[in-house]
Amino acid sequence: MTQMSISSETDFDQLDQLLQKPEVSGSNLDLLQQAIITGNKPAVSYLLLKNYKPVTYHPPCNEYLHLACKLDRDVMVKAIVEVGDCIK
Repeated sequence: MTQMSISSETDFDQLDQLLQKPEVSGSNLDLLQQAIITGNKPAVSYLLLKNYKPVTYHPPCNEYLHLACKLDRDVMVKAIVEVGDCIK
C-alpha cells in the first residue's frame, strides 16, 4: 500500500493520483482531514466536489466542518460551506 500525504502545495493531479490509491496514513488521517490541517483550500474544495468519501467511520455530524472550526481555519470553513452539503 502507498503512503498518502497532502501538503499545502498538493495540486489537483497529485490529488487524483492519491484518490486512486488505497488510503494508508501513519497519522490515521484521511485526505480531506490532511487538506484541512495543512490549509490547502483548493484541495478541500476539490475533494468535496469530487464527493470524496473515505472508507472509515464518520459520525452523523460534519466532522470536517468541525475540524476546520476547531483549528480556527476560517478559509477551510468557508470552502466546506461553499460546496454545500456534500459530506455528512
